[in-house]
Amino acid sequence: MLLILVSSAPANILKREAIRETWGNSNGNFQVLFLFGRTTDRDLQNQIEAENRLYHDVVQGDFLDTYRNLTLKTVMALEYAIRYWSFKYVLKVDDDVFVNTPQLMFFLKYDLDPKNVTNLLLCMQHKNVKVVRHQSEKFGKYTVSYNEYPYEIYPPYCSGWGVLFTMDTIFKLHDNIASTPFFYLEDVYTYGLVASRIPELQRIDIRPYTLYLNGIQNILRGSNRDAFLVGPYNIEEHHVYQLWEAITKVPLVHMKIAI
Repeated sequence: MLLILVSSAPANILKREAIRETWGNSNGNFQVLFLFGRTTDRDLQNQIEAENRLYHDVVQGDFLDTYRNLTLKTVMALEYAIRYWSFKYVLKVDDDVFVNTPQLMFFLKYDLDPKNVTNLLLCMQHKNVKVVRHQSEKFGKYTVSYNEYPYEIYPPYCSGWGVLFTMDTIFKLHDNIASTPFFYLEDVYTYGLVASRIPELQRIDIRPYTLYLNGIQNILRGSNRDAFLVGPYNIEEHHVYQLWEAITKVPLVHMKIAI
């Protein structure tokens, strides 16, 4: 039913290990794969190849694994999902995101499936975001020249750390990539520039289904039993293990979605 594509950096060995031992190893109708570009570090490349021999869960593209190539990694994710299109839903997340796979599978089967949803893009949406033009320590990697993007405001787009698609959305995004000029900010490109060419997309905000870092301790203490699907992002490995142990004791519940 669900394909989970995890965008990972070659050096993030412990993050991948934590995922495989927790939410990525749940007994459910889903598959988890890790996405990489190439690395010039021979030891890291050997590590990736060793992981794939052991787990058979690595997809590696023929491009350097750098921040400016994240768009290529996301395009690779779409292409891989299309190649193995037997899945009904695709979740693309970063490797520092926690996925509540038991609750997510319950949500897909009992809350989303009965609605026969199509053209879905469930994500954290951003609107009226100004383009960063001047280099700074805080926003350096987001600095964009006028040659790269001539406008002052980005189109509405989704954060790339966690996006849930129906399979038809994957096909439509991929079909529009060739006609959309390349842009290195993968979230703006894929879920903004490309997605804007698909007017029938149903953009649903994932915030109501997200756990944030400041909510971890409440979950661990048992004082917060509100259901969530994803998050926190930027989570540390030790919290992945703790959170997994905590959520496996929480009953699964229905979650409303306005479609």
